[in-house]
Amino acid sequence: MTIESIIPAHLCETAAWPDFISSLCEEIRALAESEQSRFAFAESCSSGLAAASIGEIAGISQYFCGSKVTYRDNTKHEWLAVTRDTLNRFTAVSEFTADEMVAGLLTSTSEADIGIAITGHLGPDAPAEIDGHVFTAIGFRDESNTDSFRVWTQEIRLNCKSRRDRQREAASLVLWCLRQVLLIKHAHRIVQLADAAPVYITSTPDGMEQPSDLLFPGAFNPIHDGHREMAEIASTLRGQEVVLELSIENVDKPTLSQTDCICRVLPLLFEFPVLLTAAATFVEKTYKENITFVVGADTIARIGEDRYYSDTLTIDDGISLFSDKGIRFIVFGREMSDSQNTGADVKGQFHSLDSLDLPSTLAEMCHPIKESGFHSNLSSRDLR
Repeated sequence: MTIESIIPAHLCETAAWPDFISSLCEEIRALAESEQSRFAFAESCSSGLAAASIGEIAGISQYFCGSKVTYRDNTKHEWLAVTRDTLNRFTAVSEFTADEMVAGLLTSTSEADIGIAITGHLGPDAPAEIDGHVFTAIGFRDESNTDSFRVWTQEIRLNCKSRRDRQREAASLVLWCLRQVLLIKHAHRIVQLADAAPVYITSTPDGMEQPSDLLFPGAFNPIHDGHREMAEIASTLRGQEVVLELSIENVDKPTLSQTDCICRVLPLLFEFPVLLTAAATFVEKTYKENITFVVGADTIARIGEDRYYSDTLTIDDGISLFSDKGIRFIVFGREMSDSQNTGADVKGQFHSLDSLDLPSTLAEMCHPIKESGFHSNLSSRDLR
């Protein structure tokens, strides 16, 4: 994955970088204060630049615990407990080293609830498979047991050419990852409040206003290529960016905890903006007018069945609400059973919109994607 999608190269190559990084750090300070979070870094290739940048912010000592700059392998081992076996087998430029760096950081820094580690090769002129490649590991303590923590790691390819600019990219990535974790924590807290509006989370520091009404609801646990293809087709069809909608509430499952929400949303933000809601049903998801939902045939089939409504809100009530608010659906076919189950172990057949028995008023709100345009049997359940 390239860094360009989250941090454009021109910000790190020009005089714009000081203003960009200052704005990012100021936002981090405000979010850390809002969420009462403390954080620490373990920096290799960024060589302390992330720490130096955040350290320029007045009052940041309330939230910034510090940074361990472990440039050499031996220092990674002695200061962060990265095993010699990991360094010998996988080298310092690897997912495994990044994982152990952030684990060592959080183990040795008890007051930090978020840790970000980065390791990579800034080059230039390194072997092609590692030149300009970095691994960032994001660790965060479990809200229900602060003695344990989760770690998620991502490989990123830097875009800049010079070593100085690549170091800026690496430091920016550390701070960007921290910002995203804090934003997710903030969003989760807000949407849990009674009658709270959804919270839009995007990659850019100033992109807090939702620009698109093209929503793709789902659990995305995990996101897969079928989701990506659906999003691309829908975006091309509507000429809008797809926003993934994730609800912390689910009709059949417990409320998504803050820690689980970070695990679920963080990977998505490297590719898509996310709308975090507490809307378990599609009736609740219609928080504004003229939304177009991207759905599979299994989802639209459930929307069209009485058993998914209550005595106080009938299917006719739901469809009338959709109609009044100008709601539309882009419907992708799925292989599924008669009970709308999907996945590789499900015995079923491919169902498109035309093969479903939907109320005519609901069908009129739907735009079908033909099987020739999309046919995937990928399921998140199969990938877990």
